[in-house]
Amino acid sequence: AVFFPVIYLHGLVGMMLKPLSFSVIVTLLFSLFVAFSLLPLLSKGIKGGGETEIYRKIHNGYRRLLDRIYEKKNLVFLFSLFFILAGFLSFFTLRKEAVPPTVSELIIQYELPFNTSVYETKRIGKRLSDYFTSRGASVLLLVGEVDPMGFSHTGKGELRIKGFRGNLLIEKLFRDYRDISYSKREYNPVLAAFPRVGNISIRAYYSKDSEGKEILSMMKEKLNYAVFPYTEMIPVMEVIPRERILARTRITTEEILSRIKMLTSGDKVLDVERGEERISIVVKSKKEINNLRELKIKGVPLSFLADLKMVNTKRAILRFNGGRCIEACFPYSGKVHIPQFPFRVEIGGEIEEYRRAQRSALIAFVIAAFLVFLILASFYESFLLPLLIMLAVPFAISGFLLSLLISWTSLNAISLIGLVVLVGIVVNDSIVLIDKAEKLRKEGINQSGKMAAEERMRPILMTTITTVLGLLPFSLGRTLHGPMGRGVIGGLLLSTFITLVLIPVIYDRFFS
Repeated sequence: AVFFPVIYLHGLVGMMLKPLSFSVIVTLLFSLFVAFSLLPLLSKGIKGGGETEIYRKIHNGYRRLLDRIYEKKNLVFLFSLFFILAGFLSFFTLRKEAVPPTVSELIIQYELPFNTSVYETKRIGKRLSDYFTSRGASVLLLVGEVDPMGFSHTGKGELRIKGFRGNLLIEKLFRDYRDISYSKREYNPVLAAFPRVGNISIRAYYSKDSEGKEILSMMKEKLNYAVFPYTEMIPVMEVIPRERILARTRITTEEILSRIKMLTSGDKVLDVERGEERISIVVKSKKEINNLRELKIKGVPLSFLADLKMVNTKRAILRFNGGRCIEACFPYSGKVHIPQFPFRVEIGGEIEEYRRAQRSALIAFVIAAFLVFLILASFYESFLLPLLIMLAVPFAISGFLLSLLISWTSLNAISLIGLVVLVGIVVNDSIVLIDKAEKLRKEGINQSGKMAAEERMRPILMTTITTVLGLLPFSLGRTLHGPMGRGVIGGLLLSTFITLVLIPVIYDRFFS
């Protein structure tokens, strides 16, 4: 009931949770089948091992605790209220992000002016690569970039570093270089499909070019730490064919374009394969772009066939949802301070992804809780007993949030999955206790909730301890699913405590 609604979720949470959900559903169905068929057969003739000394001490201590709790019930309610408030107040102090930071590779990007030669960019990259390889890391250097608009940027370089264990001060690394911008981030291949993770974007829409220039100027002034994609001015050679001359010489614009292409990027004429290696043969003119005027097409200079002029133009026009916009991008550091602008701005990137994950997780949580309630109500033919059983859920949420706060873990799409998982786990202990209490109540035993808690303490503790120990390796370190493990452990521990302490008291007050 908890995992089935997940198939309707979309976005980051849906992609992360669907494989987990299907595997859990199949596993639970198989375990249910084994519990009804194979286990009764295997357990035939096996005698119980009795009670250990440790269990007797725990049981006697719990019995004395229950006696005191029943003497001071109001104090129990007060402590329970404190846990609920503390957990929900911790929500406002938790760091929120789309996905947790996970270390797999270190990526350093650097950018020189737009018309920097590829050799200069490569030289700087080689020097940086030598720095990291000398310290035992492996480095992949990428030089140059072709953006989605088709422009090649030879001044851009990227280093992907694995195995670097030192403390990197990136400012120290680039202090000897001028006219260079740089950034550092951690990279995980699992999250490569989500390029907006780790960044925030602020978009402002405009309709006229003059309005766009004014907006860009104001945003650059107030967001001087941000990057503005595709807004820089780049030199472009405009080639305007003279139609009358082309008609007389019978030279087509396609022929002019082909010759210019050969001059600038070359024409690939052949691929040579040697084992797993592939070599492309590219034919390129020896002349440089500066000598474009001297380029000849069928013996006629290009300067005679077309007007050539160098202009500075904006790299591209950025659109989002069909509207022209200026976008500012900067790394997400946990807190966002957006300055006031005289025009409307829209926040996107990681915050948008987190909000979408939050909505998806909330929908899954509500549907799961509703289905669990319906199942319990149909089995017990009561509306009050399912409410009592599900009393553990808000305390599980509180424990979940407190454990994230204590372990310095952010609230993210992965940890929110744990919140959905908790709905299906924490009600199990309450069901074990209430089921026994109902049986004792129908036999006419007074304070059946207290007696059921004493008798069912062992299976409840066994279930909790085995689940926590199973989740412990899963929750250690800076792994992708670590936040979910830590959150589930905290929620499970607090809900188990409430099941053994608060639920018997409430049951005996209303039902016994």
